[in-house]
Order: sequence, then structure tokens, then C-alpha cells
Amino acid sequence: MTGRLPGAPAPEEDPEHGDARLHVFEETVRGYADRAMPEEIRRNMANVLTHYTADVHGVLAERKGEARTDMTVRELTPFLRGVFEDEEAFRAVHGAQTARVAEALGELGREDFTRIPEGGTDRAMGTVSDGGTVLGTLTRIRSAVIAETTGDDDPTVKQELIDTHEEYGLPRLRRMIRERAVETGVSEDAAGKSGGRTALLLQEAGQAYTTAANRA
Repeated sequence: MTGRLPGAPAPEEDPEHGDARLHVFEETVRGYADRAMPEEIRRNMANVLTHYTADVHGVLAERKGEARTDMTVRELTPFLRGVFEDEEAFRAVHGAQTARVAEALGELGREDFTRIPEGGTDRAMGTVSDGGTVLGTLTRIRSAVIAETTGDDDPTVKQELIDTHEEYGLPRLRRMIRERAVETGVSEDAAGKSGGRTALLLQEAGQAYTTAANRA
């Protein structure tokens, strides 16, 4: 799937993988649709997911044009659930996807944070919505794993991951958006102004995140 030995460090950027390796990756993911993932391979499988960060991002955001695979969120979810039974494996995948969101935010300029574009395309809204959807979906899957493994389906567990967790949750995504706005030249006051363009982007990110995190 990766061309590397199991246990090799995760790549800093998405490597180029040919169709043959992508096919093996797809078949491996689909193979865990109805079977448990052995504990011993969870971290290696998380490493595999970091080799296909852009493809996984496209699947979770349901942006078919951004992924080379035709897998769906429904097909990928059981595989992620198996991986996420290991917290360190979850951290690896979440970290790779957060970096992908940061990379997409880094492509936005000052106008994206200050003006609503004319026409029917709003790149910034799409970027923050995708980021919220992807990270919210990871939160949903991880919280389901916690509920299953502890036998505790208390909804406050999920709510803590969404609302208050500075590493994984919505606060981190919002902070990333505000920081990028300031990097482009938007003032701290403007970035935090209620009703402003940046505030609208933050609202969109929050809605996408919570919708994905609470999806049945």
C-alpha cells in the first residue's frame, strides 16, 4: 500500500502512489467492512492513512473530484473505527488531516477573509466547510469508539471532543482560521468582528463540524 516497510515513519507530505498501490489500499479498507481489526496492526494502518491524506480528505469531505478513489464515507468509516481504537493511531490520522486543512487554509488570501466573492463560487467557504466536515467526522468516529470500548455512551463525551478539546475539537479549527486571517493582513479586531466576513467563515466551519460530528 505504501512501498515502505511496516513501522516506517509517516511521510511529511503525501507521496506519489500508483494505481496498483491505491487499489490495494481500497481493497484493504473494504476488507474491514465487517471484521475486527487486530490490535497489533492499528498503528501501521494509521500510517497507511497518512500516505493517502488527500484521498481520505476528499472522501470524508465528499468531494469526489479531490480523491483518486471512488470509496465513500460509509465504506471508509468501519476501517477508521478499527484504527481509532488505538488513541495514538487516532492522533496520527487526525494530525495528518489537520495539516491538510491548514494547507488548504494557507492557499486563502486577504480578500478571501474580507470580501464575499461575486458569482456562485466561494472558495473560502468551501475550504472551511470541508475542513469542518472532515475533522467533525473524525470526532464522530472517535467518540463512537470511546462509547463502544468503555460501555459509556454519555453524550457529554462527544460534546467534550467537539466543544472543549483544544487539540482535536472545534476550538482548534476556529483558531486555525483566525490565525490564517491575521497572517493575510486582517486585523485581530476585524477577524473577531461579529457579522464580518471572517466571522461568517467561522460560523460555516462550526456548522459543518457539528453537523458531521453529530451525524447518525
